Amino acid sequence: NTVSYFNAYYNADRLFSQAEDEILEAEKTARLRGSPQGERPAIIPASARQKLTVVNEKCSNILSFHPESALVDDALLLIGKSYFYQTEYLKAERKFSELLSQFPTSSLAPEAELWLVKTMIRLGKNDEALAVAQSLAQEASGQGANDLAGETFFWIGDLQVLMGNKTKALESFQKVEDFTSDASLLSSSRLKSGTVLFSLGEYARAASAFLKAAELAEGPAMQFGPKLEALRSLRAAREYEAALQLAEEMLSDFRFSSVSKEVLFERGLTYAAQGARMEA
Repeated sequence: NTVSYFNAYYNADRLFSQAEDEILEAEKTARLRGSPQGERPAIIPASARQKLTVVNEKCSNILSFHPESALVDDALLLIGKSYFYQTEYLKAERKFSELLSQFPTSSLAPEAELWLVKTMIRLGKNDEALAVAQSLAQEASGQGANDLAGETFFWIGDLQVLMGNKTKALESFQKVEDFTSDASLLSSSRLKSGTVLFSLGEYARAASAFLKAAELAEGPAMQFGPKLEALRSLRAAREYEAALQLAEEMLSDFRFSSVSKEVLFERGLTYAAQGARMEA
């Protein structure tokens, strides 16, 4: 029996990792094609959805037939994350809450809290999510769990944006820089900062943030969006020559050839803003 449930969890964990990789890769592809950006792709790949269904089945069996095992909290977390990716947020919230209620001292509790924050955001429970996130950030930073603190401050910043607190959002995104060295998280945080700064009319600072986001972005799929936003920000700041130079750099990069029409359009707008009608 012990071997059975350990194997069940091992297989579930392996399938979940594979499904998550497929979902994140689909998101990258959507961004490269110029699709609207989001935290997750709108449609989960069919193979990933099948894997997540099996994950839920295997972990549910652990909960049903081995409720006293050492893997119950692991199974709850995996089911919750699986439901999250399947956009079944109410079910995900219940699983994360169940883990935190039954195993408050589990080593998985901080991770479950972070996923609970993400889930609450999707459910529109912003005030509750902010309270959980702020408590988690304080605890993580106090214990030296810098990566967890950095990721939590990222989500706090996201919440502040949703709640209209743009200045506080920028402060939270800055704290991400203070705590983590994770390139992907830093890139995403800088991208968010750039978007907030642009909305505040601080176009030069926005351009700088977008370019810094592109520097740490992994591959062309993640670099294209920030660079295009930097181009728009430079134009809004009336730094036309810098915007045109960036456009030329992007057009000469073969990795962006499939989305060059967007760069051409932004270059035309920049020439028009500069008063160069024929070039536009």
